[in-house]
Amino acid sequence: MDLFTLVVLMWVARLTATDIAYAVRGKTPPRVKLRIARMQAEAVAAGQRPCRYGARDYFVDLWHDAWEDARAAREERRAKKQAAKRAELATVTVEPAKADEPAKPAEAKTPAEPQPVDTPAPAPATAKPQAAPAPQRAGETKPPADPEPAAEPATEPAKTPEPAPTPQPAAVAGPQTPATGQSPAPETAPADGPLATVTPIHRIKEDTVTVINGETHTLAAAKQYAAEMTRAAGAAVTSIEQSIAHLQAREVTGPVLDRLAEAQDIASQLQAKFIEVSNALSAQDVVAEAYAAAPHAGDKQFLTQE
Repeated sequence: MDLFTLVVLMWVARLTATDIAYAVRGKTPPRVKLRIARMQAEAVAAGQRPCRYGARDYFVDLWHDAWEDARAAREERRAKKQAAKRAELATVTVEPAKADEPAKPAEAKTPAEPQPVDTPAPAPATAKPQAAPAPQRAGETKPPADPEPAAEPATEPAKTPEPAPTPQPAAVAGPQTPATGQSPAPETAPADGPLATVTPIHRIKEDTVTVINGETHTLAAAKQYAAEMTRAAGAAVTSIEQSIAHLQAREVTGPVLDRLAEAQDIASQLQAKFIEVSNALSAQDVVAEAYAAAPHAGDKQFLTQE
């Protein structure tokens, strides 16, 4: 690669870097300003009306305006979709359960009237019912069971089985007494449900507020004040830089970025000034050390007067 090609590439790279740097900050590059000024000067010298830019810049601006209009239309459609979703979600409301309001008991259904059932006459008993066996205690031996009597031949006609009694509804049934040796039936557990509304408690982290004391009555206080102001100015520069980056990521342009860039420059200058103040105050440590080394030397007028 010869020297001429290297110089041309460096020149193109410098122009590209300059244009990108000014475009990021929302400003017009210097070479564009110079070209516009030259065109206006030529128009004034020729007695013509000065124009702002040429045809090429005009079509470039039309291209950028078309992209900007498309982006604005896309943002508008996105905003309409989000508004429609929010309106749809707003219509669906879920009321939380109230802890103070007791649960409403379920309404007892009216039991249906039982149908009359014809009960046949009881048949004559042919055998005595056997008594229920006594409950067996711990440590006792179960007695042998009595032999069952032989079955009699079936000489009588088959008996019609008695229908089972109709169970009464739970709402009208009386209290039931558990049988001997049988544990009472467990109560039905209530349905699972929220008994109270749980409100989560989140700790709110408050911002740390740093108060810079401007009472600089001593050299140490003045140095501390200069150091704190230097840090505050540096934090402002960093914060503005982050804000500019976020706004550029959201395609924000115009005077907002210009004002932020100016504020960043002012904050940088403020930081540089306080660094100079801090250095100047640090240079006075020699005087303080000299006074500390000779506390009985006298005041400034006594020491410096000829």
